Amino acid sequence: MRILILIIMNVLLFARINPFEPVINPQNKIIIKPEFFKEKKVYLPNDARILKKIIFVYQNSSGDIKNKEILINKNIDFHSPVVITHKPKTFGIKEYKFDSLFTLFIKNKKLFT
Repeated sequence: MRILILIIMNVLLFARINPFEPVINPQNKIIIKPEFFKEKKVYLPNDARILKKIIFVYQNSSGDIKNKEILINKNIDFHSPVVITHKPKTFGIKEYKFDSLFTLFIKNKKLFT
């Protein structure tokens, strides 16, 4: 009987008011929006005449560093810059904002966040 009373008292002493509240509060509550690449202009030296290749070095989602090589072999004008741009794909979608908490996108009866 005493063991049962000790177990019940132990459970009541260590019980929390809200059992679904996390024991450890997360420290980083700020969501950082990634900054995407938009455009870069590269000016070539005065003696550049033929662009042989372009090498892209990138980091994939698993953290590995890889490169992609694109062969060009074309004449270029060294007076004007080589421009690399990245334009995100745009969709014909509807956008709904909810109190700056999150944004909901709808396209073809599918929901995106």
